[in-house]
Amino acid sequence: MNAPRRILIPLLLTLAALLFLCSPVTAAPQAALTSEASPRPGEELTLTLSVDAKQALGFSMNLSYNDAQLTLTDVESRPGEGWVVEHAEHRVLIYDNLQSTPIVGSTVLIDLVFRCTSTLEAGTEVQVEINDIISSDGDADTAYPNAVYTATVLPTRSDNAMLAVLTAEQTVLSPAFSPTVTEYQATVPHSITSLRLRVIPADDGAVYKISGNSLRIGSNSVVIRVTAEDGSSRDYRIRVTRLQDPDYRPSSDATLRELTPDVGLLSPAFSPDRYRYVLYLPSEVTSISLSGIPTHEGASCSRLQAELNEGENPLVLTVRAEDGSEASYTVLAIRMPVFGE
Repeated sequence: MNAPRRILIPLLLTLAALLFLCSPVTAAPQAALTSEASPRPGEELTLTLSVDAKQALGFSMNLSYNDAQLTLTDVESRPGEGWVVEHAEHRVLIYDNLQSTPIVGSTVLIDLVFRCTSTLEAGTEVQVEINDIISSDGDADTAYPNAVYTATVLPTRSDNAMLAVLTAEQTVLSPAFSPTVTEYQATVPHSITSLRLRVIPADDGAVYKISGNSLRIGSNSVVIRVTAEDGSSRDYRIRVTRLQDPDYRPSSDATLRELTPDVGLLSPAFSPDRYRYVLYLPSEVTSISLSGIPTHEGASCSRLQAELNEGENPLVLTVRAEDGSEASYTVLAIRMPVFGE
């Protein structure tokens, strides 16, 4: 009898171990309180409560925090349609009002929105604890461990949007740079198509953005916008003159590629090399505007506006070429007499 018994006991122990390893293990409920931001004096702080749940239709909980540090301004429901949140002082209830969409698995449950008091000192510790977390599936309740958020208060965000350094490698700024001066002048040769700027904000938390640094011939405005840590900003502007190519010869092209009256149609149809047109207008038209677009970008042409008399009204639109030469387009606007007169 002893030999079989010595063999049976190890077999039973081995079988028990296998049954233990194969049996399902129920995970303990979990809750976590997190934030993507850090507390700062006077700023908003949003904490997010996430839970693991199984067919939960409602939760209750208590909030614990220092009222001298934080003020609760809002509690927002996150599960979706039908879920309602109620809160009074430090007590929060959240439940499925429709009893149709229970929470299963890991879920973001609520957002707690606090306002940090303006007297918070940098370096002090802020703690929010959610305790007595209970979920219900309608038949049974489940208790959760406390969820705790702890963080160190950061300093008030700086409003310093000044620059400590601003230089241009290929030219000299005028006047000499000073953090409080925001307008500068500079001239660059034709070969320079953009400024190589050295920009250093006065505050480490500030950032900057440069715009307008693709230089065309003539006047340009390069803007360095500095944004402080608190969102306030300051613009530094460099008015840059890019010189013309010394080998460039100004164009003598004084033609138009478009000539457009604001009423009626030209006759014949517009052509850049045709300089005279007729425009017939009814008697009720008493004024006209002519606009032209030069063929060459260096040429110029001003809009012409005129009052119309009955009969013939010669209108002359002058185009000035880049080299100073001019050409004129003439439109004979004929305003018809009133019918029956």
